[in-house]
Amino acid sequence: MITISELRQKNIFFWLALILGELAIAFTTFIASYYVFIVLGMALVIFLILIYPEVSYYLLTLTFVNHVIQLTIPSYNFMLIDFLSFIFTFIVLAAWTLARMSKIRMGHPGSPLTLQMAFFMAWAVLSLLWVLEYSAGLLELTVLASGYLTYYVSVAIIRTKKVFNTVILLLIFLGLVNSILAFYTVYSSESQYIYKEIFSYDGFVLAFTFNSLPKARGSGLSYTQATALFLNIAIMYGISLFFIETIRSRKIIIVLIVLFMISANLTTLSKGGLMGLFAGLTVFVLGKKPLRRRFLLTTACIILTMVLLFMLSRLDNLGKAFTEGVAGTLTEAGGTSLPTRLLYWGKGFDDMLSNYGFGTGIGNFYYLTGTSRFHAHSMYFSVIFAFGFIGLILWAWLCVKTLYISISGLLNCEDMYFKNMLLGFIAGLMSIFAFGLVDLMFWATVLWTFLGIGMALLNISKRSSEKTISAGSI
Repeated sequence: MITISELRQKNIFFWLALILGELAIAFTTFIASYYVFIVLGMALVIFLILIYPEVSYYLLTLTFVNHVIQLTIPSYNFMLIDFLSFIFTFIVLAAWTLARMSKIRMGHPGSPLTLQMAFFMAWAVLSLLWVLEYSAGLLELTVLASGYLTYYVSVAIIRTKKVFNTVILLLIFLGLVNSILAFYTVYSSESQYIYKEIFSYDGFVLAFTFNSLPKARGSGLSYTQATALFLNIAIMYGISLFFIETIRSRKIIIVLIVLFMISANLTTLSKGGLMGLFAGLTVFVLGKKPLRRRFLLTTACIILTMVLLFMLSRLDNLGKAFTEGVAGTLTEAGGTSLPTRLLYWGKGFDDMLSNYGFGTGIGNFYYLTGTSRFHAHSMYFSVIFAFGFIGLILWAWLCVKTLYISISGLLNCEDMYFKNMLLGFIAGLMSIFAFGLVDLMFWATVLWTFLGIGMALLNISKRSSEKTISAGSI
């Protein structure tokens, strides 16, 4: 990492950015002196981001799975729920590009998923040839491209163990924030749905929204299902930290944090969240030899803990929680979305098959169903409805390759820190795969950000192993 003292070299891009900042301050002082402190603050932030582009990525991390600010275009049934992440992705990209041009940071290290992602994106672009509504397709393609950029900058910026560890700690901090909000939305007497329009122009609506199901299902900085998905990711990395930590008091704190996040997850009453939680925990049971030897006992303890935490998290109305959350999966009692999902899944398959198995094209499933709020409710169905059987094959190739290289990296890793973190990544990956059976979309920012963090971890782990081998051979 290049220090400030090394910036004395005459690099045209760095000095150009610095001079422009100084000119902006001088010009502001001349025409409106009362704004000078605001411009000075902005210049300092830009200067800091230029020297340390990781700062901008930390800001992006803090918007991870944040749906409080949303952009909607009703005429195309389009809703950009990851608006904040969308904006910060381009800020991070600009910061890293400037740092790269100024020779403050090295070039992109590359990714083992480049080929698979390229083929999937190519097929997504090609699907524009048979969409019924071209504009709707372009809108969703833009969101998918934004997800790719988030993946790209994640791999580019997370280059050291220190940066990676900071990102993980921020994710766990966000997990705590979402957990507190989840309990607030369920138990607070003041809990209510909030929707406030911020800006509206020519069919574009930017709005603040929070707590879509007050007092019914827990939600954090996003919808209930997305809250459950994110908490699963934070839980898996939290468990990884538990296995890494050696100080007893810290291990106890980590256990309490993880149990709190699990309890908050259960307040969401999300079927996908529960499936993903068990899938991720199963990875740890199979990945840790002491737990694997006592598989049945460990599994029984996990189930018992889940039941107890579920009861504790829904003490206000346990009967209703069981009816609408658990039994609602199998029956029509309470507020289950299963009948509606079956209806939309049937329509999705009909539309896909009517187009010779090529799908409706990117972005057109929403357009044809007439709603952006009720999506395919399955990561895999969202792929096959949009891209047909070929798209599903390409998606499976990407998923299998991700899992394969992650397991290979885990088996070849000797460093216990990276070994446990890779296990946490695999647990999170399996959690997403399980969650994706009943929810999530292929273009979701959370998916591509998580993959980017994981591939960055693989790169760091590989470099660490190479250094260890080189040191041992000397």
